[in-house]
Amino acid sequence: MTLTQLEIFSLVAELRGFTAAANRLGISQSAVSHALKSLEQELGVELLRRHQSNVELSDIGQ
Repeated sequence: MTLTQLEIFSLVAELRGFTAAANRLGISQSAVSHALKSLEQELGVELLRRHQSNVELSDIGQ
């Protein structure tokens, strides 16, 4: 787990979207998705529920 992954998670949660977070951070949406998938795998939990147009925090993510 890195500070960068936690910062990305926090911004995605705040903005409720991968693309919005990527734009704010100046990185690709793919990089945001990869960072969060890695974080979830490392922790062994689902932090976000992904939907077509947005994301929401899982119970654990909250």
